[in-house]
Amino acid sequence: MALRAIGGLNGRVILKEQRSRAAAPQWEDLAVASTEQTSEIYPGIVVDARIMQGMPVIKGTRIPAQLIVGQLAGGESVEAIMEAYRLTQEQIRAALGYAADRLAAEVVYVVPTA
Repeated sequence: MALRAIGGLNGRVILKEQRSRAAAPQWEDLAVASTEQTSEIYPGIVVDARIMQGMPVIKGTRIPAQLIVGQLAGGESVEAIMEAYRLTQEQIRAALGYAADRLAAEVVYVVPTA
């Protein structure tokens, strides 16, 4: 388990653990990945080395899930995103679900200091 300090507050140290983080791919892994087909990593979210350099995208598009979540975090309405990117509400929910799943993989520990 790898822990790293990410800050402190009121005399406490905050440690963060990344549970499901895979090691960085090696060049050989990248060569193999480029010949593989699309993989659905979350319902409605896929990765493919040939699409957006392997970024998680909404299935059937080249739109990164990160972009949609960022737009929502920035205050954009679901309706505006649906219109701008020609997405369904289900596709937007898939991006949010994927983001929630990734956040659930992180563990943050608050450790009191002396």
